[in-house]
Amino acid sequence: MSKSKTKGTKRVKTIPIDQIRILNPRARNRRNFQEIVQSIANVGLKRPITVSPRKCEADSASYDLVCGQGRIEAFLQLGQSEIPAM
Repeated sequence: MSKSKTKGTKRVKTIPIDQIRILNPRARNRRNFQEIVQSIANVGLKRPITVSPRKCEADSASYDLVCGQGRIEAFLQLGQSEIPAM
């Protein structure tokens, strides 16, 4: 079950990470990535990721990632299965 809240005209809701398709995967610096993981572990997520609903039903993903691959990967490393998204 997803949780949602309205924030102005933008809607933030918690969605399962396995429903997000990363269209343009990027490699990142390991040190910077560990800093992201540590920050999220200590402070929490400061800004939700941005997704777009998928129109194609060819796979199980319900959303395409627009912005936030590093945050998704950090959440996965921290053992989370859902992430706040707009």
